[in-house]
Amino acid sequence: MDALALAAGVLTFLFCGDLLLQLLGAERGRDAAGRLGLALLLGPGALAFLLFVLSLCDVPLRPAILRGLAALTWAAWGVRFLATRRKVRADAPARARRHFDLASAALLVLFLLPVVIGAAFALVVPPFKDSLVIWSLKALVIFQDGSVYSPDLVAENRFLFHPNYPLLVPLAQVFLFGLRGAALEHAAKIVLPLAHLGIGLALFSYLRPRLGARRALALAALLAATPHFYRTDELYTFAGSTPSGYADPMLAALCGAACLQTLEWLARRQRADLLLAALFLGLAVFTKNEGAALALCVALATAAALLLDRLRGRALPRARDVALGLFAFALVALPWAAHRATLPARDENYPERARLEVFEQHAWRIPTLAAAALEEGVAAGRHGLLWPLLLCALVARRRRLLRRENAFLCGVVAGMAAIYFAVFVVTPLHTVELVRATAPRLFFHLAAAVVLFLGVLLAPRGRATRRDGLRPCE
Repeated sequence: MDALALAAGVLTFLFCGDLLLQLLGAERGRDAAGRLGLALLLGPGALAFLLFVLSLCDVPLRPAILRGLAALTWAAWGVRFLATRRKVRADAPARARRHFDLASAALLVLFLLPVVIGAAFALVVPPFKDSLVIWSLKALVIFQDGSVYSPDLVAENRFLFHPNYPLLVPLAQVFLFGLRGAALEHAAKIVLPLAHLGIGLALFSYLRPRLGARRALALAALLAATPHFYRTDELYTFAGSTPSGYADPMLAALCGAACLQTLEWLARRQRADLLLAALFLGLAVFTKNEGAALALCVALATAAALLLDRLRGRALPRARDVALGLFAFALVALPWAAHRATLPARDENYPERARLEVFEQHAWRIPTLAAAALEEGVAAGRHGLLWPLLLCALVARRRRLLRRENAFLCGVVAGMAAIYFAVFVVTPLHTVELVRATAPRLFFHLAAAVVLFLGVLLAPRGRATRRDGLRPCE
C-alpha cells in the first residue's frame, strides 16, 4: 500500500504540473524531456501551495480531501489529454529519430545514477538534525492536526526550530501522507529527488539546441553528480542525507527553472514563458527564505538585460505582459508573506541589520569571508567542479558577457553571491561556525543556475538556439 500511495502521489505531481503547463500554453514546442522536467518541478509546488491556501481558508487537510484533490487532478488531466489528442492531425509528420551512441548512453547513466541513489536512500534513511526539526517535523504536525494553524508549529516548548520558515516541502510531503492515510516519513522525501530529476531534464532540453545532445547531456550529468544533490557536507557522508528533509535541493531546482524560463521569455517575449518564470519565483519564496533574494536578483538582472536590448534597438516588452507576470508572482508569494508575518520569528532579522553602521562594525570579517568563499568554491567533495569550470568559462568567453543571456545569468549569480556575503557580514552569529554550517548550502542554491550559465557561455557562436530559430542576441 505504501508503494501504491507513493506511485499515485508522484503521478499526481506529474499530472498537475503538466496540466498547468498546458493551461499556461507553456508546453508548446517543448520536447518530452523539457515538458517532463518542468512538470516535475511545478506539480509538487502547485499542490503544496493549494494545500496552503485551503488550510488558510480553514479547510481541514484530511486524507479524504487530499485523495479527492488527487482524483480531480487525474480527471482534469485525462480530459485535457483526450481533448488535445483529437486536435492532433493524423497526417502530422513523424519526428526524426536521434542517433544514440555508446557515449550518450554512458552520459545518460551518469545523469540517472545519482538521481536513483538519492531516491533510494531517501526512501530508507530517516530524517536527521535540521531536516527533522525544521522541515519533516512540520509535515508530521500539519498532517496530524490537519492545518497550518496548528499550535504545535509555534509553541515555544516544542523542539521545532524556525516556525516562520516556508512550507512548500512539508506540504508536498503532507499530500503524500494523505494519499496513504498515514505518515510515510521516509517515502515522502521522494519530493526532493523528483526536483533533482526535473531540473536535470529541463536543463538538458534547453541546452540541447545550443550545444548538441551529447554536450547538453554531459552538463545535465555534471549537475546530477553534484554531491549536494544527493548528500550534504562531511557531517553526513552517506548518500541521501540531503533528500532526507532539507528544502535546499528544491530551491536549487527552482532557481535554475526560474532562470531558464526568464531566458526563454527574454528571447521570445511570449507571455507563457514569463508567467511560468514568475510562478517558479513565487514557489521559490514559498520554499526557503532565500527565495525572496532570488526573486529580487532575477528582477534586477532581467531589467539589466532588457536595458541592453533597448540600447541595441529592440523594443521593450508589453507592459500588460509584465503586469501579468508580477501578478502571477504576487499570487503565490503574498499569501505566504502575509501568513509569515503572523508567525513568531526565532531567527536573525537580517533586513533590520542591513545598516551602514553594522557593516562598519563588522568590516573586519570581509577578508575571512572572502577566504572562506574561495575555499568553498573549490570544494569538489561538496560542489563537484561547477565553480572552477564556471571561472574557466568566464575567462575563455569574457567577450560574450555583454550578450543578453550571459548578462542576465551573471547578474543573478553575482547578485545572489553579494546578498549572501552581506548577510554573513552583518549576522549576529559567530562567523566561523555560521560559514561552516551554511556556506555549502548557499553555494548549492546556485548549482543549476551555474550549469545553465556554463551551457550558454560555451554555446558555439552562430548556432540556432531557440525553438523559433532566434539566436542569443536577436
